Amino acid sequence: MIAFIDSDDFVAEDYLLALVTTLEDYQANLVFSEFNILDQQAGMFYFNVKPEVKGKVYELTAKQAATMPDEKLPFRHGCYVHPWGKLGKKELYLQNPFITNLYFEDGPNSLRTFLGADKVVGLLVDNYTYRINHSNNITQGPKILKGDMDILTAFRYRALDMLAAQVDPKSFLGELHHNLTQDAYALEQAKQTNSAEYREIQWLLKLMNRNKVSE
Repeated sequence: MIAFIDSDDFVAEDYLLALVTTLEDYQANLVFSEFNILDQQAGMFYFNVKPEVKGKVYELTAKQAATMPDEKLPFRHGCYVHPWGKLGKKELYLQNPFITNLYFEDGPNSLRTFLGADKVVGLLVDNYTYRINHSNNITQGPKILKGDMDILTAFRYRALDMLAAQVDPKSFLGELHHNLTQDAYALEQAKQTNSAEYREIQWLLKLMNRNKVSE
């Protein structure tokens, strides 16, 4: 089994035990969980799981998991795109390695692990704490242009994989619109409006706005 934990995050003592137990009890290939957020700069903890539903388990097919976030399920989109908060069979990750030299590679990789599984289980616990790092933003400085193009590449990987698996990619349209809007603003602040990256983002936003796609 393989699980990922970011070096600047932390987990509860029973984090891995809960994932392993759930994976084995439900004979699944992959289990994912909720998470909470720590913003040390603001001095705030953000929780999502209500005590009365904590520990609830959702059994999903690969296609059901691939359409997350789903308004019928109480999991946020971060449970879908990030590699942390999950535990899966070793062969699942060996068959679906991370895409090299690409920022935001976790989105396509998470989707491929979902689609490669026979059975996915969602465990409604928030034993993983994601720590916001305000100083580690790849959309700042010289990385801004590569970051903006890489996020488009990552979304295109996801869209193609969904289409190949006959999964409607509309579930991430709101996420895409949000990211494009943020990236366009970052490029404007960096005075990069003459770049090919900015023109590409503006073209996609124009298409989405014409078809009334929003966050």
